Amino acid sequence: MNDSIQNHEMKQCLMCKTLLPSTDDYFIRQNVYHVKGGKRKLKRSYLTSPCKECNRLKRSKRTISTRRLCDDYLATDWMLAYFYFNGQCAVCKKRTVDGKLQADHWIPLKVDPVGHKCTNILPLCSYCNTSKGSKLPDVWLKKKYGDEQAEVISCRIEHFFEWVI
Repeated sequence: MNDSIQNHEMKQCLMCKTLLPSTDDYFIRQNVYHVKGGKRKLKRSYLTSPCKECNRLKRSKRTISTRRLCDDYLATDWMLAYFYFNGQCAVCKKRTVDGKLQADHWIPLKVDPVGHKCTNILPLCSYCNTSKGSKLPDVWLKKKYGDEQAEVISCRIEHFFEWVI
């Protein structure tokens, strides 16, 4: 090891648990800026906890897992879903002001990588899509709407998935 590395304190990567020199060579530097009066000023700078190699592996695993997804979803599938729900959110039935709905993976890809299929994507308003996030739909619906209303919404969505097959 050269002298410049020996003079640095060691930092442990949270993913691989390896002790590495706390330098930009091994960790990614994050800068946090403060904006005041239209000017950006560096507030603080720190080294991320996962090392560069673990960050690279994490990104490549994400890319590989999304490439493995079934990708048979077409623009016509989106139009079918959009018109089936009459241009409304599949959950709350609200129309957006601009008419734009977001495509939501009903079963989150983190839970079950079903993929981009017509039996997993629904039109949701931005509020419902953000609120749902990567939660399981049944758990989210019951928490948001209660058991009875959640069952009604769930049945409506299941009916669509059966119809679209």
